Amino acid sequence: MTQPSNDVVIVIDPENQDGDDDLFVEALQGRSRLGYAHCSVTGRRLKIDDIVIEPAARGHGVRTALLNRVIAEAKSRGLVEIWGSVVRGDIDVCPQLLGWYQTNGFEVGPPNDPDFNLAEYGVRLRL
Repeated sequence: MTQPSNDVVIVIDPENQDGDDDLFVEALQGRSRLGYAHCSVTGRRLKIDDIVIEPAARGHGVRTALLNRVIAEAKSRGLVEIWGSVVRGDIDVCPQLLGWYQTNGFEVGPPNDPDFNLAEYGVRLRL
């Protein structure tokens, strides 16, 4: 995997946030959005609702750059954990996804969201 080019900017998008309970981070190159991460805060935990990378931007470090910004923001808010669910479709699109989470410090285990029965795995990072 490579790093995103120097002209890729990772920003928090205030227009797509709902107060302190939401976090929307974008990877931008000029006017083009290469990907985004949408997360929600419950208590002192941040849930990754979605990380989406445009096909042409995959394999260039955009997903990792977004995750690093999400982690930094969670720490700055004093949160204690980041967690999420992984569905089969995520793995079909990105077969190395579970290993990527592990490389970035996450634990991978059984589904951890009782309200989301499509999940095959749960991921968790304690901050």
